[in-house]
Amino acid sequence: MNRRLELVIIISVVVAITAIISRSITASLGIETTPSGYWVTGPGAGRASVFLAGSSLAGDGLAWKEISDVLNLRIEGWGVAGSSPSEWERFQHLATQAKVTVLVVSSYDLNEYFLSDFRAEVVPLGQTIKDLRQSRADWPYSKRLLSLYPLTYLRMLYPTAGRSDGVMVGVRENLRKLVRAVFPLESEAGPTLSFNETASTQEYKKEKISSWSSGRMLRRLASLRSACQGKHAFNGPKRLAFLRMLRQAQEQGRAVVVVLPVSPLYTKEFLTPEVKREFEEALTEAQHSVPKARWVHLDQLNELNSNEYFWDLVHMNSYGQKVATEAFLGQLMDFTSLQ
Repeated sequence: MNRRLELVIIISVVVAITAIISRSITASLGIETTPSGYWVTGPGAGRASVFLAGSSLAGDGLAWKEISDVLNLRIEGWGVAGSSPSEWERFQHLATQAKVTVLVVSSYDLNEYFLSDFRAEVVPLGQTIKDLRQSRADWPYSKRLLSLYPLTYLRMLYPTAGRSDGVMVGVRENLRKLVRAVFPLESEAGPTLSFNETASTQEYKKEKISSWSSGRMLRRLASLRSACQGKHAFNGPKRLAFLRMLRQAQEQGRAVVVVLPVSPLYTKEFLTPEVKREFEEALTEAQHSVPKARWVHLDQLNELNSNEYFWDLVHMNSYGQKVATEAFLGQLMDFTSLQ
């Protein structure tokens, strides 16, 4: 057997073994590897079909099942982990029966530097290039965004590629289950997409970050800072996608925008006065772009300005969800007039 053939065989065996190991790790740790899933809640014969676009913050922030029941509305959407308008836009055209579009955003969702793990699988490369050019993004950011596309091909063999944080959290969770009887460890489970149930159905969503240990606090802050490179901006591809979604929603029927708060701890750590100003300017631009859209600013609700209402730095717990849902329904009891 010649040397080249031996080398090919060795490389093939190594690739096969490491790919099997990578897939075994994702399966055993429960790491999400699929980009989206359709969900629906509310009566099938409700007054109107509503397309809801939001990340896991929207699922935890508001009790959509309760909202659909109270308003007799059928609400549907497609969940993508860590998503933003860039991903939501790809599903908007699928909600053909929707006369009302609800977009749920926050300073976390609209930050250009937080990228969905599944962005390249959902957003076409051509759209990304077009948006990067239109927003005049700098090369470091463009390179980071474009590098997600070859990563999708690598993940066909190695699904753990680029998911080190998920691996570390999964290992810690498994370790916690094994040794919790002897050495109690805090759970650090990540968010799940749960639009058709309440946060109270999941125990960890009853937690309060006000009771976190200093070690856990530092780990989560470091993780978020690493994920966004310590930066916040609202003038890139996400902004363009958000504006396109609002215009499309107005053409199809009516648009409602819900602005969620983030925890005071997150605000203190990341949202400087300059960042807050830029975020408000981005929202103001969107309001002027689609003046007929209805806005619900839950981020301005004083009662939610407490770490007691968040189970992690950006997701509301079941207590915060209750407050936010009541406030939302209070402002939109005439929601059915939007048909």
